[in-house]
Amino acid sequence: MASLPEKGANDDMSTVDLKLTVRRTLARIAPRQRMMLGLRFMEDLPEAEVARTPGCSGGTLRSTTHRSLAWLRRLAPELNEPDVAEAAP
Repeated sequence: MASLPEKGANDDMSTVDLKLTVRRTLARIAPRQRMMLGLRFMEDLPEAEVARTPGCSGGTLRSTTHRSLAWLRRLAPELNEPDVAEAAP
């Protein structure tokens, strides 16, 4: 007999909803902010390498990243919920 999957359909849908929310929210920020967040967190590049891409200093990268994340949290407050971190792939 086959075992039951650990995740249910609701879990898969939550992941889809999360991805859609993140994608829509990222589309609302400036391209430079989106690029920096993508390289830093999605591509997992070190700060120095991310800063070289747009030609900025490490301090500029850190402040832009901080402001961008704060803006994302304001645009999509549901991303601040504790369950979101667990649902992320």
